[in-house]
Amino acid sequence: MDPSKNNMNNDDINLNEIIKLLRVEKKFIFFITSLSSIITLFYLLLVKPIWIGSFNIVIDDSKNTSGVKDFSGFGSSSLIGLRKKEGSETQKLILKSSSVLMPVFESVKEYYKDKNIKKQNFNFKTWLNAELDINYEKDTSILSVKYKNSDKELILKTLNLISEKYQNYSKESTLKEITKTINYLENQKEFMQKKALISMKKFNRFSIENGIGNIDGFIGLGQPTDSTSINVKEGSNIPNNINSTNNFQMLDKKDIEIAGIRFGNQFLALEKYETLYSELSSKLRKNSPTLLELQNKIDALKNSLKRPNEILIEYKTLGKDATRDEMLLANIENNLQIQKLELIKTPDAWEMISQPTINEIALFPKKKLGLTLATVSSFFISLILAIIKISFSGRVYNRREVDLNIETNYLETINPKFENLSVAIVNKFINTSKEKTILINYKNSSDLEFITKNKFFEKNLISDFDANENLKKFDKFLIFIESGKVTYNDLKIINRYINLYQEKILGWIFIE
Repeated sequence: MDPSKNNMNNDDINLNEIIKLLRVEKKFIFFITSLSSIITLFYLLLVKPIWIGSFNIVIDDSKNTSGVKDFSGFGSSSLIGLRKKEGSETQKLILKSSSVLMPVFESVKEYYKDKNIKKQNFNFKTWLNAELDINYEKDTSILSVKYKNSDKELILKTLNLISEKYQNYSKESTLKEITKTINYLENQKEFMQKKALISMKKFNRFSIENGIGNIDGFIGLGQPTDSTSINVKEGSNIPNNINSTNNFQMLDKKDIEIAGIRFGNQFLALEKYETLYSELSSKLRKNSPTLLELQNKIDALKNSLKRPNEILIEYKTLGKDATRDEMLLANIENNLQIQKLELIKTPDAWEMISQPTINEIALFPKKKLGLTLATVSSFFISLILAIIKISFSGRVYNRREVDLNIETNYLETINPKFENLSVAIVNKFINTSKEKTILINYKNSSDLEFITKNKFFEKNLISDFDANENLKKFDKFLIFIESGKVTYNDLKIINRYINLYQEKILGWIFIE
């Protein structure tokens, strides 16, 4: 065997050889591809098209970002943003739920019933997943509602009904939220009224017991803080001019001055003694009887004023508590009035930014795309089937495989399309031998007419190995093997003849 065969065995598979291989089965490939394309085309023409309709609606979830209002006037923007995002997802889940869409589903079922259309395993969940698509547009509060079906009339009817249900839901949801807020504020008002009354009673009782305050014994807390005196921004639920720090400081000036009248003389005497002690301490010795007497008086006054200081601190603390409770009560009353006004007004429905419409191009089938995909996929499937068919046939289609399985030298490859060139190549090997050569065509499998009709081969004979009477007349054998005409078993038989006539074999020529 030629040593070059080992190198050939290690070469990568030649793409051209594969193409040649597939050319042999081109009719089979064409038949499978054409049949598949025709079946697909008929299906695309006969199948009922699926249409899709849609509309967009702006979901206003600003009123539902939190169930608890910030009545103090302080809030966290990041927390509100997080609640708004969570609220949007919650709204989407609610709007896809059976509590909102069940009437729409029942309407669809009734429509199918009127049209005598039977649906297997048709329930709310399968209907929602198969025919409806409800999602937010990216990074917006716009909800896109899409409905697909083969019936355009049903699409428009269903989308209009969903739009109506969503807008009604938005009104009902707003009313429910306002009512919930009013109930909460009513409870808070009742609680703060009791708390503010207790704080004020405690404060006034302490003032009377310690003789602090006005002549009647009651303490004024500055300007009245009822809800009518608080300015509110238009459209806002929160008062805009409440400053808790300023309210808490109302006792620091006027009321504390009034509370200190009772102890004024003692404070004046203490100040007088401390001033005199400071002046004499620079003139007299530290242990002077005069200085000692002044120090005793100062200490006595300080001890007597220790209790008043504790009274004033407690007085200030109780005053702050009473002021804060009255401020919170006024704030709650103000918000309660605003919510009641909102309840009287008719809530606005969510805004529709597009009317239900049906896309002019059918969602399914996409005829051009479907036919293209079917043709391409069937072509590749037919290629695979052709390769499998070739492998199971046992036939040899490329020169590489013949060379690996035949025990004589490969001479050349010829092609009937290039008749003159092929004849010249064969004639070269016959003339080189300078002996009478027979052309061996095993089982007459190859069509060698393009050679035999040439005048150069009039003295030559085309035969098979089995024609013993003819073989004896010739000195050399030239074997022809055509692609796809012999099997691996045929090559084994040919090898036996080669071993039998080894001295006479010139080699073999491959016909593409």
